[in-house]
Amino acid sequence: MKNFIFTSKRIRLFFTALFIVLFFHSYSNSIALNCSDSTKGYIGTYFEYSGVNKSIGIKDISKLIFKNSSEQVLNLGLNDSTYWLHSKLIFESDCIKYFEFDSQGIDTLEVFLFRKDTLVKNYLLGSNVKTSKWPLPSHKYAFPVESSLGDTLDLYIRMKSSQQLLVPIQFKSEQLYWKNNLKDNLVYGIYFGIISVMIFYNLFLYFSVRDVNYLYYIAYIFFVGMAQASILGYAQSYLWPNVEWLRLNGTILMGSLSGIFTLLFVINFLRTRRYTPFLHIVLWVAVGFDVLAIILLLFGVNGYNIVNSVAAIGSVIVIITALSIMRKGYLPAKFFLVAYSFFLLSVIVFVLKDFSILPFNDLTTKSMIYGSSFEIVLLSLALANRINVLREEKETSQAEALKALRENEKIIREQNVLLEQRVNERTLELQEANEELTVTLSNLKDTQTQLVDAEKMASLGQLTAGIAHEINNPINFVTSNIKPLKRDLADVYELVEAYSIIETEEMEDALKKAHELKEEIDYDYLKEEIESLVQGISDGANRTSEIVRGLKNFSRLDEDVVKPADLHEGLSSTIVLLQSKIKEGIKVIKDFDENLPKIDCYPGKLNQVFMNILNNGIYAVSHKNYVEDEAPTLTLKTQMNGNMASVHLIDNGIGMDEATKKKIFDPFFTTKDVGEGTGLGMSIVYKIIEKHGGNMTVNSELGKGTEFIITLPLSQPNEFE
Repeated sequence: MKNFIFTSKRIRLFFTALFIVLFFHSYSNSIALNCSDSTKGYIGTYFEYSGVNKSIGIKDISKLIFKNSSEQVLNLGLNDSTYWLHSKLIFESDCIKYFEFDSQGIDTLEVFLFRKDTLVKNYLLGSNVKTSKWPLPSHKYAFPVESSLGDTLDLYIRMKSSQQLLVPIQFKSEQLYWKNNLKDNLVYGIYFGIISVMIFYNLFLYFSVRDVNYLYYIAYIFFVGMAQASILGYAQSYLWPNVEWLRLNGTILMGSLSGIFTLLFVINFLRTRRYTPFLHIVLWVAVGFDVLAIILLLFGVNGYNIVNSVAAIGSVIVIITALSIMRKGYLPAKFFLVAYSFFLLSVIVFVLKDFSILPFNDLTTKSMIYGSSFEIVLLSLALANRINVLREEKETSQAEALKALRENEKIIREQNVLLEQRVNERTLELQEANEELTVTLSNLKDTQTQLVDAEKMASLGQLTAGIAHEINNPINFVTSNIKPLKRDLADVYELVEAYSIIETEEMEDALKKAHELKEEIDYDYLKEEIESLVQGISDGANRTSEIVRGLKNFSRLDEDVVKPADLHEGLSSTIVLLQSKIKEGIKVIKDFDENLPKIDCYPGKLNQVFMNILNNGIYAVSHKNYVEDEAPTLTLKTQMNGNMASVHLIDNGIGMDEATKKKIFDPFFTTKDVGEGTGLGMSIVYKIIEKHGGNMTVNSELGKGTEFIITLPLSQPNEFE
């Protein structure tokens, strides 16, 4: 707060307010100051205080109602109020006095010094104020007051804290202040030196024995030291003087972290999971409360009481745990109990001091310094002893392992003879079984070859029957047209002969006879009939040629070389050969992608795939009863899918249920009657598609039809083996 600049009107108002305050306040709240090095200790009884829930400026001080303090160290509790302190300073000599707060838990501390109605000095201190702006370079809140003999000053102090607000204030002479400051720095320097030495010592031990307990211990003493540095003000002054959040919350944060790692060290060092399972859980619950305090702190909620409560209660639980484990004969628990007792006592003293149960003095404020110093050293000795324990455990384990190894060696020697005998017997059995398996495998291969040949012969039989039927139809065109064609040609020959004799006979009679013959044989009809007969013979010949060409395309079943092939050509030739099975009324729809290129494949084997699937489709549509608006339909569709070609073979036949669909690729499975199928067709189809590096999907619904989707790569990287 800046110094006041008083106008004449403001001076009169302020002087009036100050007069009222001074008139009603008793002079019992005054301090006599001289230049002696003696101190009155904590001087809380020389102050009067007032708490308000809103910010009150110095000019409104007359509105406050002050209460006299009866405590040497004022304990104003944990709340959001702003507190004002007031005391009158009476100087009995010319000197400088230093007022010092032996506490670091104050967020904002503002000092006003008035001589009558004039503001003489204004100081600003606290955790949320950078230490560079403090009036004195110290780890504690302190400010100087200088005056001459007989001078009287009014001291007003405004303070606010997010932690428990304790006011351990005292005044000292300049010489005593710096002397005590040096003494404190020396004590704390030794303490932090002990912590540093122990950290490096135990870090060395960790790298020597690789025991995780040393890491927990290092973390524990580090955060205990950081907590003490925060409590004593060194962290705020020297470690994070420019970080406001840490200046305000560093004490609670480091207290929580030291509690967490203390408990983690206890859990691992004392092996609580093994020796005291219930207390192991209780200790983890305590860890949870410390973690909760940190989380609350991050969200702006003060967890000071949680940390203090966990420290007090957790210390008792740790002692109980150590006692229980020590009674079970675990030696490290005894060392821990002795060491931790010092720290426990110091923690209890420190906490009870904050709750005003114990007096606030140099011993209670530094109790954790002394207690943790003893504990750190003793626990280091306990950890050093742990090396001996680990060595003994290792030697015992090695001795037991050696004993077990010798016993196992004896057993192994005894078992080797029996094992060798059993191995020989088993070897003979395996040789006999291997011979039997060889014979069985040979028979299985022969059977498999026979079955595949049987399927090929079945397909060949169907193919032969279709060819015979299909070729027979166009041949009938030829044979049935030969006889009438001969008769018609005879009439033509007779007519031609009649016209040829016109030269030898009389012209008129010959022409008359020729015209009569022309009318008799109906020459115009004869020409049409001859043309029709010749066209029928031509159609039969073309049909025969088409069948032979389809047979030639389809007959590539035994080709064993990958070559480019037109899928559309293969599908069309397959439909030609199945024409004898496609009954009247079955529609065949071709929906071919004109942009589909030739693909690398075994053309004959793919034709066999199309033959088997379409043959099944014909069977499916032939065994379904259709309604009036529905007709049996086979749909052949092709399309491009990136670098893949897909073939969709769709029928609207009887369809399949889920159970049938799952088994259609199983060898010997068929839904046809005995003698109508071998059950190998779809199994061979699946193997052929798999050999091409493609895949096949089946979509079917009972009563609605089936769709086979065959996906094939456009090109093959290598020829198939």
